[in-house]
Order: sequence, then C-alpha cells, then structure tokens
Amino acid sequence: MKIIIFLLLLLITCSNSLYTAQYNALVSINTILNQDWDVTLNTICSQTKFQCDSTGDNIQNLYLVNPIIPISLPVNDIIEFTNLEGLGIDTNIVFGASFWAEIGRFTMLKQIGIQTLTEDLPTNIGEMFPRTLNSLVIERSQFIFPDSLFTKSNLSTVYLATFNTADYDIFPIEISAPSTIKTLAITNTGSLKLKGTNFTNLNYLSLTHSLAGNPMTYNLFDTWKCRQINVQYSSNLILSEFPSSLLINTDVTFITFRAENRMLLGSTTVLDFSGAIQLTSLELRNFNILPQLTYPGIIFANNTIDRFGHIYLSPIDYTVLNIFSFAMLDLMQCTYINNLPIGNYSQMSAFSIMDDETTPLFSGPVPDELCNIKSYFSMHYTTVTTLPQCFSCEWGNPDFDINFSNNPSLIKTYSCPNFQFLNYSNLLPTKGGLIDISGVDLGWKIYDQNNVLYTYQRVKVGNELLSVEVADGTGLGKTLQVKFHAISNPSAQVYTLNYNYMPPTITSFNAASNYLYIQGDNFYYLASKVKVWVAGKPLVIYSPQFNNIVCGPDAVPYNNNLTISITVDIDGQSDSKIIRAAGFAPQLFQPFPKLYSGGGFVQFTGQYLTYDTTIMNLTINGLLFSDNITQATAESYMIKYSPIARGNYTLVYNLLEYQVTGTIEVTDDPPCVVVPANGYCLGITPVCIKPWTGPDCGSIPANLTRPPILDSNPFFKTNSEKSQWKGESSSFTYSYTTTSLTEVDEFGNVVNGNFLPLPQTRQPDQNSTDKIQSVYISGPLHNTSSLINILSWYIDYFDSYTNFGQPTIEVPSTFGYLNGIMAFPFTSPTNHLELTFQLELEIVNPDIPLCSRVEIASLPTTTGVDYIKLKINYIDYYLRIYKTAMQNSANQLLPLNYTTRTITQQAQKIVQEVTIFIDPWVDNYYIYEFDLTMLYDSKSAAQESSPKCSSFTPTPTSKPSDKPCPGDPVCGGSSQGQCVNSHCQCISPWRGVQCDSKPDIIPPVIPNPETPTINSTKDEIGFHISIISLRELNFNGVLEREQYLSNWTVIETKTEQKQTFYYKNNVFGNSSTNNDTIVFVTIDYFYVDTQVEFAGETSTKSAGTIKYSANVTSWPFLKKTNQLQIVFSSSAQDNTESSDSCTVKNVEYSQNQQDNVEVVYFQVNDKTFQSKFIDDAIVDGTIRQIKNVELPNVVNDSNTLSSSLIGILTPYHNEYVLIDPDFSLLISYVPPKEKEGSICSEKSKKKLSNAQIAGIVVGGFVFLVSIIAIIVYAIRFNMRKKALVRTINQKIQAVNNHNKN
Repeated sequence: MKIIIFLLLLLITCSNSLYTAQYNALVSINTILNQDWDVTLNTICSQTKFQCDSTGDNIQNLYLVNPIIPISLPVNDIIEFTNLEGLGIDTNIVFGASFWAEIGRFTMLKQIGIQTLTEDLPTNIGEMFPRTLNSLVIERSQFIFPDSLFTKSNLSTVYLATFNTADYDIFPIEISAPSTIKTLAITNTGSLKLKGTNFTNLNYLSLTHSLAGNPMTYNLFDTWKCRQINVQYSSNLILSEFPSSLLINTDVTFITFRAENRMLLGSTTVLDFSGAIQLTSLELRNFNILPQLTYPGIIFANNTIDRFGHIYLSPIDYTVLNIFSFAMLDLMQCTYINNLPIGNYSQMSAFSIMDDETTPLFSGPVPDELCNIKSYFSMHYTTVTTLPQCFSCEWGNPDFDINFSNNPSLIKTYSCPNFQFLNYSNLLPTKGGLIDISGVDLGWKIYDQNNVLYTYQRVKVGNELLSVEVADGTGLGKTLQVKFHAISNPSAQVYTLNYNYMPPTITSFNAASNYLYIQGDNFYYLASKVKVWVAGKPLVIYSPQFNNIVCGPDAVPYNNNLTISITVDIDGQSDSKIIRAAGFAPQLFQPFPKLYSGGGFVQFTGQYLTYDTTIMNLTINGLLFSDNITQATAESYMIKYSPIARGNYTLVYNLLEYQVTGTIEVTDDPPCVVVPANGYCLGITPVCIKPWTGPDCGSIPANLTRPPILDSNPFFKTNSEKSQWKGESSSFTYSYTTTSLTEVDEFGNVVNGNFLPLPQTRQPDQNSTDKIQSVYISGPLHNTSSLINILSWYIDYFDSYTNFGQPTIEVPSTFGYLNGIMAFPFTSPTNHLELTFQLELEIVNPDIPLCSRVEIASLPTTTGVDYIKLKINYIDYYLRIYKTAMQNSANQLLPLNYTTRTITQQAQKIVQEVTIFIDPWVDNYYIYEFDLTMLYDSKSAAQESSPKCSSFTPTPTSKPSDKPCPGDPVCGGSSQGQCVNSHCQCISPWRGVQCDSKPDIIPPVIPNPETPTINSTKDEIGFHISIISLRELNFNGVLEREQYLSNWTVIETKTEQKQTFYYKNNVFGNSSTNNDTIVFVTIDYFYVDTQVEFAGETSTKSAGTIKYSANVTSWPFLKKTNQLQIVFSSSAQDNTESSDSCTVKNVEYSQNQQDNVEVVYFQVNDKTFQSKFIDDAIVDGTIRQIKNVELPNVVNDSNTLSSSLIGILTPYHNEYVLIDPDFSLLISYVPPKEKEGSICSEKSKKKLSNAQIAGIVVGGFVFLVSIIAIIVYAIRFNMRKKALVRTINQKIQAVNNHNKN
C-alpha cells in the first residue's frame, strides 16, 4: 500500500454547518477532478476522502484521488480551506506554480502527501511552507529537491522519492545550513551523493537501494550523525560491497541492514565496527556473506556497552562468527555451518535460536558451557533431544519451560544430581552490595526461604556464580536466607548466609564556614547510626552520606591549616585518623608572653598549631593550660588562666612529634585595665567578651527599646526608663539635642549663625534584623548647604566598620549617628564650623542615695576613639566619638577635633556639652560619626574616684538589725569566721551560717530516667533536688498559669572531670520549628575541682558537688509585662526515721535585697545540704538580675526532714532565659539541737518516700518539670536563640549517638 495512505482519515460525524464558500469549493473540486464524492448537504461531513473539524464549519483534512487523466489542481477552490491540517494528492493532478505560491495561506497545515511531483519546486519552497507544516511525503519525483526544502522549512518527518522507478539525480550533494528534520526516508537509484552534514537534528535515517542494473556505491554513512540507520537493498540489485563508512559512524546506536542476499565480499573480510563507538544493536537480514568473513567475523568497539545482535535468514558459520562478542544474540531461521562453539558463555546474557517451523535445521548438540550464560538460553522449533544437566534442574518451572517450547524431541524431566552450594562472600559496603555465591548447577535465580524471587540479584557465571543484592546497612551479625531451583523443587534446602558490613575508612577532610567535611568510605546516611569525634569531642552530624559526612555548624573553631584527630563510628565499627594540615611544620613562637599573677587571658602565637588536646598539650609548671583554650586558630591560642604566683616557670608544649620547652614569666603588673572574667588583655589592649563592653569591659548593654525620635530633627528625649540592676531599682531619662551650628573665624568670633533650629525631613525608616535606620535631610542651611543625619538603632550585637574603614562593635540599644554637612560656603577659607550638642542623664526617682561622675578619656579597647561616660550610680550614658572625619569627593580623611564641658553635674543629673570643630573643605561634604549607648555598670559611681553624691538618707522601712551573729563561739571563733553586719564571713575551709561546717562529697548520682530529679544518700541521709513547675506571674506577682512537664528524654556522659545528664522536654509545639518552648536541663556531678563560668563570673565547683543548670526557650508569655518563675524543690532527710534525729533549716538573704534568697542550708544531724541560688541570669544573651524567693511549702519540716521551695523569678524574654543554681554537702560539727530553730524528737513523723519528696508543689498540685543550661561559651558569645536551641539539640544528639556505642 502506498505511504500516502496515512492521510486517509477515519469517518467522523460532525454537524452539517460547513461554511458556504468551502461547500461550494468541494462541489467545484468534485466536478473538476472527477472525485465522485457525495456532496449532499446533510451528509457532507460523513465522507472518507475529506473530513470536517469538530465544529463542522471547516474542512480539516482532504485527500484527492487519481482523476484518471492529468488535470490541473483548482487552486482557487483549494485555498478556501484555510483550516486545512492534512492534504493528500494522488497522481495525474498537476500542481502548477500558483499552488506553491498560495501554500502559505494554510496556516494550520501539518501534513502534505504527494504521490507524484509534476514540476520543479520553487527554489525557496522551504520559506513558502507554513511553519506548522512538519510532515512531507513525495513518493515520486524526477525534479530536484531544493536546498531550502531542507534548510528553511520547519519539517520534522520527510519521505522523498521512496517509489522512484528510474535514476534521477534529484538530491543535493550537501545542504547549506542546519536542518530541523528528525526522520528522513529516501531511495537511492544509483546517483545519490547526499552527505549527512548539517542534518544536526536527525534521529532516524532510512536509505533504500533500488533499481536493477545500477551498482549501489553510496558510502557516506559516516557523515550522518543520527542514532538509527536503516539500510535496505532491493532483491533485483546487482551485488554490491558492504559500505565501509557504516563501520565508522561514531553516533549511530542502532543499525538495521537488510541485504536481501545482494552483498559482495570485496575487500572487507571482517565487519570491524570498532569506530562505531555508540553502536548497541546490529540487525542483519539475508546477509549472504557471513560465512565468507574471516574470524571473528564482526568486531565491536572495546568499551563497556552491551551489544545486541539479531541475525535473520542468513547462513552462519560458528568457526567464522564470534558469537561471544554479543551480549544478546537472536538467531532466526538461519542455516548453520558447524556446531555451537565451546567457549565462555558467561560473557553473554541471552542467546536465542528459533528454527524454521516447517523445516527445522538445528539439531544440536548444545554444549555444557551454555550453562554459564548469564540470563537465559532459548530455542524453538528445533530437533534437539537433550540439553546439559544444569537445564534439567529447572524443568517444571513455567518461566523456564517457556524458553524451550515447540521442540518435540526434547526430553523435559527434572533432575539435579550435581547441585552443590560451595561458598559465599560475607563482607559488604554500607552502601549495599552483592553477596557472591559459588556452587555447581545453582541455576540462574535466587529465592528466599518462602520461594519468593529476590528482586535484586545478578548472574556473574550461570549456575556457578550468582549474586544477591543486599540493601544498604551497618553493623555486624546480619543474616540472609536463600534457596535455589525453588519453583522446580519447592522443598529445596534453605541456606543461611551470615554477613557483616564493612567498617568505615577515613581518607581526608576539609573545613569551610566552620563545617567539617569528612571524606571516606563505608559511612552511612542515617545520622542515628553515625558518630563523629573530633579533638576528642562528639560533633553534631549535619548531613551524612555513604562517602562523606558533614558535621556542624561550629564543628571546628577555624577552617585553615587544621590538624586534628578524627574518629568515625558507624553502628559500632570505627576508624580513627590523625590528619595533618598540608605542609605541617608546627612551631610555638618565642619569646613567650608574660602572665599576670591575678589571672586572665594570654595569647600564644605560632604556626600549624591545633586546638585538639588529644594530640597537643601545653603545661606551665606542670599545670595543664591547654584545657582552658577559649579561642584558637592554627596561628594562635587564647588561654584563660587562674591566678598564679609571681615568678618564672617552665612551659612545655607538645604537638605530636613536635616539642618545645622554655621559661615563661609571671608578673604582678596587669597589662591593661579590665574587669576580670569580663575580658582579657591582648597586649595592652582590653578585649571584652560579649555581652561586656565599655573602657574596662565593666558594663553591659541596658537593652532598652528605641527612644521616640522626632520627624522634624534627629533629637530625642526618652520617657522614664526603669532599671533593676545590682539590687537597685531606679527610673531615669536620657536625651540628645543639637543646640547650635555657627561659622567661626580664626579668632573665635561667630561670623554666621546660629543656623539652628533647622527643620529636617525624615525619610521612611529602613528596617533589618540588625538595625533600624532613619535618614534626615534638611532644607537650605546657608545658600546651597544642607544637613544630613543617618541614625542607626542597633537591635543586636553588630560587627561593623565605620565609613572610614575602622572596625567597631555596636552593642544593643545603641544609636549610631553618621552626620554630614553639604557644600558649605565659608565666608573665609580660614573660618571653620562649630557644631554643639548636649547629652543629659537624669534619675527621676531620687529617693535612693545617688552619686554621679563624668569620665572622659581615649577608649583603650579601640584605637582612634574617645569616650565620654555620664554615670549615675550604676547607669552609664556612654558616648563614643570617632576621631576621624571625611571630606570632599575624594574621601579625604582628616582628624576630628572637639571639646567638651560639663554644663551641670548633680548627684541625680548630668548635662554634658560637646562641640565639634569642622575645618573648611572645598566641595561636596564633610562627614563625622559618633554613637550613644545606655549601659549598666558593674561598679557604682560611688565606688569610683571623685564622685558627686547626694546627702540624702532614705527613711528606713525597718530598724537596722542588731541581731548578733550565730554560734557559740560566734561564727565558730576567730579561726573559723568573723561577724560582719550580723552576718558570719567564714574563713576557708569553714562554711555555713555560723561557719561550723566543712565541705563533704555527695556520692555519685544515678539519673532518674523519667524526670530531671536527683536523689542521693550518704550515711543514711538522703538529699533531693527537682524542678516543680514553670509559673507565669503578672506584674503584681499574681499567678496567671502554671505548666507541668512529662515525656523527658535523658542522656548521660562521663569524662575524667565530671558526669553529666542532659534532659530535654518540648513544652509547647514541635522542636522542628523555630519558636517552640523547649526546656533543657543539664545536671553536672563533678569528680574533681573544676572552674566554671556563668554570667561573666568564674567560680570553682568542688569535687562531689552538683550544678543544676536550666534553660527555657521562647516561653509564650500572655503579656509582655509578665514574669516567669521556675520553682525548685530541695530537701534533706534521715532515711532511718530515727527519733533521735534533729533538723534545722537556715536561709541566707542578699544584703542588697532583703527578700532575695542566696543560700538554703538543710542540716540533718551532722550533714548539711547546701542549695545556692545566684541573683544573675542570662536573658536573651544579656546578664539580668533576678530574684529568688522562698515559697509556701505544703510539707512541714520534721525532726527527720527539712525542705524548701524556691521560686526563681525571671523577667520577660523573647528567646531564652538561663539560670544556674548549685548544690553541695557539708559536714557540720555543731549538732542541730544546739541551733536556734531546730526540730527534734518528733517520733511520730513518718518518713517521706523519694516520690513524695519529688511531689512537693506550689499550691498543693505536683507535676515534675525540668530545664537545661547551655554551655557558658555560647552565652559569652551572645548566640541567638535559634542557634542556641540548635546547638543544644545537636549536642544531645551527638551524646546520644556516642552512648549507643
């Protein structure tokens, strides 16, 4: 049937509303071209030779049949069909130039089929075709096909001259430009010379050699860059040589060669497809020269591509054709010369022989080596009677039997006498892999114990070496059960394979942005199976994969020149490596820095250093200093150290093989002025540790809200601000005002101005996460001059640079002022401007003793900056002036000069004036900077030199205490303590209310798996610590809600220094979000004396004491004026219930706040349990004063039990609050019965169980609650809440992973 038949369309019924013009055109065409159509109006759309569209209004497809005699195409009628999509034209229809001229009208035309071309096509025919046309068929043509048909059209599928019966030279030699054609079918009648160059989009080429008598010499197949090539010879051709160009086509993947027995051997004795590197499938039909080839007959490229062979109706000589070069070979109705070869059939996946159904020619034999084929061997319609023994093991398996259908003489009886299970591999990579199983007559399939085929398996050598794929995994002692021939023999034996996953191997690492990237093998993708220790500490697993692990954030303190020890543990199997930085050549530089006898921080420098104390240590006088590194790089250490006596000491530094020994000096001279624990000296420069700031690192930001600023100028005066600091409550205001701007001559005379007040326009604020920025622009100042002020209110700590490139740290609640004056027209070049502003600080509740002080100096922490500090009691109004200005368009830098004077200084109020001297400039602008901050100072103005104080004496609310100190002798005597202000100050090692006790050791604790509760016993005296609840109170202290907790998780770790329990509880929400309330608790039990730091203060925790740290994140306060109270219960009890026992409880209060609890002592017989509560907390990264109050207790004390409830009252927080009480045990040498308030001889008092003690509640209802503290290091560096929660979660996860080991 002719190709053009594709345009004959199915009958589709449509409405009979064909447009009149199109109907008339159909009638006309029917008449002119003798089409014999039924043009009855009501059935017009029910034809087979044309088709209407879905509306019935338009002709969509049209096929014109042979009119018997040549007749010209009625173009004027055809063009009426403007919606035509398909057009077919039979023979004897003459087109004419007018048809091609009008073809562009068919803007919806997709297909044209032409049986016979009747004249030359226009040379620009490709441009004339509509762009919708994608399919073109011209069956016969003696006319040349123009270049534009290929290069200018939008054709995709093209069939040309496919039915030519004479030799016409009608194809170009080469097309001139890239073509869109994807499928091309053409016929060569002898003259074809067309190259494939520029057929860049072609996927399929079909070339038919036709016409008897002409030799087929076309040999340009290597020029065609397409995936599929189909070559076909007519059976009446003269013999032709195989086209050698087909052997070297580097793009073809599928070749079909239908030779029709018209091949001539010629010079090609081997079909060498080595150059056809992409070839995967070769089909040969009626290929008569196969036996004439020389072994191996067919050669493929030496690469990993599997080749598929299909040979049909051809003679095959197995001594000539190397069938093992095919991965799959399909032989159909071939004639066979010689027997199947003896060879390595494991190279083949599949081999199929299908004989002629009527005259079978293949009778075997089938060699035993065919058992080794990888997938299957099949044969059909043969006269074979027997197969090798391995095949008999599968008879009865329907999936196997089907491969041997229609072999009437073949015996099919199950028998498997030679089967053997010999061995298997048992070590696999964690990414999964293959267990190789070796044996005899294993078959081709592996089944599980239930006769179910394993989904993933592989045959390496059929019947001898099979593989079953095991999923990824980790660990040791895994098992897998397998069976063979399970379908043909369901009762076959089950074999259990025991295997292990490989241990991890570390190869290398790199670090970036403080993430650590570890490379290696046999890692795992589940973080729960992965543990990583670097420098002896567990890391948070961020993203594990099979060959790399990403740890972080903050996995390493620095990224460059890292030398570290790494241990990777994957489900109990581990690998450890010490990996050195490239070029590793460590050196600790000398001379060593001097130490200060009072303790502090010291910096050592060197090269290729490491922070990893498992491979490095630094000792001074035998004391380990390297464990106290606070900051580290490969070039320096910052080490915090305790007080040490003046003198010279031996320093020893070891790093792997490198060792240096020298002498380091300790002096009594501090290198700089800095508050201990708040900062350190870097040379002579104080360096403050966040949140501390100020000249001596003695102040912290007040964290106030942004003052209201005016729209008309950048001034402000605050409303009353409330402060609570160091036990002192006060209210204050502060302000900034620019008072004058004048032009002054060289003699100090004002020649212009005052230009102020000058209205300014405030631009819309620009807000970011770090700051709020306001811009003010004035009107004309003097002629064309104007003022510009940029105010930046800093919300958080911000490492920044001034406009002059000077690094600076902005702290929260700071106003940064960038001030500019534009193009001022000076009266004389010797004149200058003077701009004066005033700062005011005032205490507005002067009912407390007040002292004020003004401090002016160069800022020691930052070069090129002066400061002015207005101080009243603990409140600092802090101005920093940057002593560099910028002028002119060239950004010229010059010194900034200023003067300052105190306008008013009273005890409750300070007014300070600052005058900036602005030298003349040529053009554009003059810019200078300063910033203003409110701080809380660690030292009152009364403690400074030369304060101005009020003579106010507050009215006492109660009589001064004249109560004597306790004890007989008082405070234990002069060797144990002394009485100061009715309070015993004990001399170490004495402690307690009356200095009658010495430190004892609490026995190591056992964690409660349900709640963060501590119960410990020593000498029959039990001690108890727990959290009762979280309570939200309003401003007046009234309870608004109380939260109890359950579902805690706990993890335990141990070091030589301490034992730690980590507890976590999600109070509200899910921890995957950023604003959930999470309660963390860390309980530390110390084995040795240990220095710890909290809220900027360093203390020593003695061996056998407990630190119970707690952190609450994002409590959802009902109102911003509310407070959060964390309720603790602690107690001591005689477990023997002895009637001879006595107890006494003493509560010590802060001297600054009479109702603020500092220490609670519970004495039971000779044991005193001490609970200590400090009055500082970390709130959103800032140290804030808190209050510890004693709460009513529903359980009464007795002669065997003493207990208390303490409510730690913390202020409103946005992100988190962190508290840090601790607990210790004392031996008391004065019995309770000799002390005031003791309880003795209550024989009827029943002992409380631990559960009852843990159930003490505020208001009578009990439910345990706990919280955790974060690492002090994180607080010192002002980590924000998201990073805080993430770090704690990651730390807990890392510890959890470690404990599973």
